[in-house]
Amino acid sequence: MRRLLKAVVGNAEFREEGLKAQSRSVVALKTAAGVFPLRSSTRVYVEGMSPDALADCAVIATAPDDADVAIVRLDAPYEPRNDLFLEAMFHAGSLDFDAATVAHTEELASKAPVVLVMNLDRPAILTPLEPHYTALLATLGISDEALVRVLAGKVNPEGRLPFELPRSTQAVLEAHSDEPGGTRDPLYTYGHGLGGVAVPACETDG
Repeated sequence: MRRLLKAVVGNAEFREEGLKAQSRSVVALKTAAGVFPLRSSTRVYVEGMSPDALADCAVIATAPDDADVAIVRLDAPYEPRNDLFLEAMFHAGSLDFDAATVAHTEELASKAPVVLVMNLDRPAILTPLEPHYTALLATLGISDEALVRVLAGKVNPEGRLPFELPRSTQAVLEAHSDEPGGTRDPLYTYGHGLGGVAVPACETDG
């Protein structure tokens, strides 16, 4: 058994297949020409993920003013709760981002094109952020290493949204609570994704 565990746990081939699956699960919701794939000379400002993950495929900028693109990785919003049994283990409450996050994204967008990477463990209302991001990728629990493969154009994102992203809280309140989705005029519908969008391989200069 011990010999079998050594052959399976951390197996390089298995790990590689896992990374491929994670990368392919990324949902491309909005793209724009010239934003990615990243080039080796692209100056990238990073928030919400390790800059080291991008070090082999871009130049890391320490400030958005010096960047060609800003990559911002955010978690879906929620309200921390601990009033009921096990409630602290689950994310619940408002799907809206706070005003500070919206203002910060707007400020970043005034300095460099923003690629927003949303970690969706639950839906989020992105409407206030939508005018400020140039590209939008949704993830469902992947590592920085797997994400970078998409940003670098090594893997094409093939995922589809497992739920819709509502346009507003009011639309959520007006929808039937016992029906999945069904909100009025969602920003992104259930199953949306530019699946298989052709992304050239990571480019180098010269």
